[in-house]
Amino acid sequence: MRYTHIAGLTYQVEVRLYLNSQSPADVPELILSYGDGSIDTIPSASDLALASDCCDRLRTYIGEHTFSGPGIFTPSVIGSNRTAGILNIPGSVDKPMCVSAMLLVSPGLSNSSPQFENHAVFSYFNGNVLTHELQPFDVDGDSLSFELVEPNGEECAPISGYLFPDEVVPGPYSASVNSNGVFQWDGPQIAGFYTIALRCTEWRAGEMIGAVTRDLMLCVSPLFTAIPSNASQEETRIGLSIDGPVSVRLAHYSDAVVDILDTRGALLQRLRPNGPHIVLSTDGMAPGIFLVKVIDAAGAITTCRFVVAR
Repeated sequence: MRYTHIAGLTYQVEVRLYLNSQSPADVPELILSYGDGSIDTIPSASDLALASDCCDRLRTYIGEHTFSGPGIFTPSVIGSNRTAGILNIPGSVDKPMCVSAMLLVSPGLSNSSPQFENHAVFSYFNGNVLTHELQPFDVDGDSLSFELVEPNGEECAPISGYLFPDEVVPGPYSASVNSNGVFQWDGPQIAGFYTIALRCTEWRAGEMIGAVTRDLMLCVSPLFTAIPSNASQEETRIGLSIDGPVSVRLAHYSDAVVDILDTRGALLQRLRPNGPHIVLSTDGMAPGIFLVKVIDAAGAITTCRFVVAR
């Protein structure tokens, strides 16, 4: 949710909802509470297709409201349910989703909320660190701070039993958001869906004047992601078969080195292939994310992330 100051005590409120086109659920309209007792039914204003395996559609809903007087208000929308099988929300399919913002209304204050340039469905791996960038922008030039918070559900209260993503599997797998609005999780141990909430607070002259929160789903795929570096995938290929083994096909195997590393960068195996093709068994590996690193005789490097799920 984000808002734009129109004039006086009038604001436009925009709700952005990410959906999966394969889901039978359709959301043609939302019920928006402006936080002052006023409620409005807002229809979908746009529907954008996204190239994402996580959620592939963005629906936008827009309402406009004039507040009767100054105050601190919490516009909110409650969605009927979340995706099934979210690993850090017990019984997620039966849990509603509350999206809200904190809006300070004052006759002498002109303020529009920050906007996030990056879509909620786009995250990436930097090595074994899952990263989501908000890419925040504030048209008023206000100072911004960020924090990882619990997502809200029924009656816009924190979800009972919620776990932060790094608490699902105990260990040194930290998740945090930095001062630039970049969330990093080092590193996921189980493939699947996770939900996080990132709050962005605005400050002007040292005073808090507003806040918006992105409630988003992280999708950790059980399949590999190949990331070539200094070598093309046409020269060296790394693949993961359906039944688990990692297949490495090398264009130049003489004096090549194949390393297997864990999420902390610790070396688990080092192989020196004697042919152009080797198969690495994952049978003895614990669940988690691993990195294959191939270095050929010329120093060219190809890397690949893969997940072992039990």
